[in-house]
Amino acid sequence: AAFSETRYGQVLAAKIALVLIMVAIAAINRFRIAPRMAAAPGPEPTAVLWRNVMAELALALAVLALVSLLGTLIPAKYHDAGQGGGAFRLPFLNQLV
Repeated sequence: AAFSETRYGQVLAAKIALVLIMVAIAAINRFRIAPRMAAAPGPEPTAVLWRNVMAELALALAVLALVSLLGTLIPAKYHDAGQGGGAFRLPFLNQLV
């Protein structure tokens, strides 16, 4: 439940979805476009491959942005229960004080 209710979980889910889309595009390139290019070289398969590579690049940049955002968010594990997102707690710091 915390996964879908926290911003951290939502950003992580978005990152995973984008990575899966990237893998799907890579599979299409490998198993559909590459054989087409080998069988009938020409501008059309090359243009499709170029478009797909640019889409993968854009998705990779989006994944990088989401990963940088994840580094600033608090995982659900460290939220106080009942405070709707609550204060950031690090249990090991309690032992130092």
